[in-house]
Amino acid sequence: LEDAAAMPRVLAVDARWLAADADEARALGIPAGHRVLRVDRVRGIDDLAIMHLRSWLHPDLALTGQEDFTVPMHLLIEHRLGIATERSLERLSAVAADSDTSAALGVKRGSPVLLRERTLRDSSGRALECARCHVRGDRSAFACELRRPSA
Repeated sequence: LEDAAAMPRVLAVDARWLAADADEARALGIPAGHRVLRVDRVRGIDDLAIMHLRSWLHPDLALTGQEDFTVPMHLLIEHRLGIATERSLERLSAVAADSDTSAALGVKRGSPVLLRERTLRDSSGRALECARCHVRGDRSAFACELRRPSA
């Protein structure tokens, strides 16, 4: 997507406070059931949904749920809250679309999607966000540049 006109834009946002389930609580380093802000975003080109992003944010971030979630989450955390994000552990895998993902992306349940799971951390190692991003299998590509260390 090198053409700026073809860059995905946010088509829908839903932010709500929920009790963290065991997986999200473990990723954020908080007790299960603790209240967290979950933000769902659908990004697409024109009106075609391409990706469904679901983020759970650490409760200490002092977010209200009324922020502008159309900007990338790491920029919101850095610019609005003044917290430098230092690292992100990301995992990519191919999965079948579940009912939430299929509804958000307009694909059949069971369709192939690319799943990117990540945990965003600050300089002390504290988890700020854990997220899952599902991308339509028929609209995704992955590129990686590998370099040997200089001698």
